[in-house]
Amino acid sequence: MKRKKRLKAVQKRAEKKDSLRRFAFGHLERQLPLTFPKADVPEGHEQSPKRRYRSHYEYQGSSRLRDMNVWRDASPFTIATYLFDFSNLEPLLAAHLYRGSAKGQVPFHPVSMYLLILYRRQENLSRPEVLRRLRDPEEGRLLRQLTGFEKAFPSESGLRYVESRISPQLQQEINALQIDTLFQAGLLPTRPQAQKAVTLSFDGMLHQARSRMRCACQQRVRMSTNHRNRMSPDHRSQCPLTIISAYSPPARLPRPQASAVRTARPCAFLSTGSFRL
Repeated sequence: MKRKKRLKAVQKRAEKKDSLRRFAFGHLERQLPLTFPKADVPEGHEQSPKRRYRSHYEYQGSSRLRDMNVWRDASPFTIATYLFDFSNLEPLLAAHLYRGSAKGQVPFHPVSMYLLILYRRQENLSRPEVLRRLRDPEEGRLLRQLTGFEKAFPSESGLRYVESRISPQLQQEINALQIDTLFQAGLLPTRPQAQKAVTLSFDGMLHQARSRMRCACQQRVRMSTNHRNRMSPDHRSQCPLTIISAYSPPARLPRPQASAVRTARPCAFLSTGSFRL
């Protein structure tokens, strides 16, 4: 007997179009923006005393998504900024990025810097190139509008510093908040009273098949289960190629905890809801 061929994900979605209606823009527009829940400042961090910033992030609305050309031509980053309002991430990001003092130079808005980092990772750009685009009068116009930069721009060293402050633990917290945002909007296939829970985790496959392990952490210690047990916690946390699904407990809906989600880099989730069920 010939074994039935398994359908690919795109084929399954084509067969169940009714289940995708909730993601149609006509239905989704009534719920926009998808607003992040307010995040408390974690233990060990103080509320940032910064009250002024050299950039001003503001949600730009979703009206441009009514143009079908935007869905076809825009990058995932651009679409995500039209779908999500990141304003509530300001206290959480500021507590991690900036020192607990009102003295010193006026910094850039933490959400502006976070979105610029996401854009750099999405487009696979170097720091000098992303800053060149940001300053360009024509090429960077939309990017400045989405991130909130106007006349002042960060330096390469400033961008590098902010990237170093966005730890895997901080990104885990942001990812968990975004999953909660999607759940509250009814965009996840589960209900709190469902008897059978749905396991949700981030896609952590960062290597192509047969790729060489160029990461120094990978070269020293191969990421097998036995070898991973020999690694110190600090060594594991420093490796940017940690595989999520193989070594981390998945988040359980409807209220995923940040500690239950492990990600490898800020662009692993990219704030676009690119999760795997």
